[in-house]
Amino acid sequence: MTRRWFLLLGFLLAVGVTPIAQSEETVPPLPSLQKFGDAIEVLMHTHYPEAHVSVTDQKIEFTYDTMEFYVHYPLMTGEWQPAFKVEGPKRPSGQDRRLNKHGGIMGSMELRPGKYVEQAVLPQTFDSHYFKTHVMAPESVKYNCYLYMHLSYPDTVDPVFLGAFSELVNRFEQYLE
Repeated sequence: MTRRWFLLLGFLLAVGVTPIAQSEETVPPLPSLQKFGDAIEVLMHTHYPEAHVSVTDQKIEFTYDTMEFYVHYPLMTGEWQPAFKVEGPKRPSGQDRRLNKHGGIMGSMELRPGKYVEQAVLPQTFDSHYFKTHVMAPESVKYNCYLYMHLSYPDTVDPVFLGAFSELVNRFEQYLE
């Protein structure tokens, strides 16, 4: 039996097949997020005119009216971690609330290859007490990638913005180049 394995290995090496399971195929480059970033920028500036939006080929980031918070997160055991600094969106002040302002916003999106296979089941919203973070990972079968997205907002966020934002993120594949 051992001799057969050596003969098979010799044959495979002779025809150029390596016995390593991982091949060295080149992964096709990811498409550009520029058009999608333009659509996100229009939506952000419609609801948050002073928001800063940054768009690169595979990443989009935006912030408006944020600050640092000390946040406790639970461990998987149910115990609480010590508090640590996290940047997050501010809640509107009393004056801003009377003017129907909705507070700050921040988020990031990154195009990643393959399928989402992380531990968290998505979409999901995490509550940090001071703000919420909605995480999504819609997939593009056509381009074999997914958009990993975090959106942090206070509980005073405009529900119209949230709906339009989620709808746009779920249709991200239409904007890929």
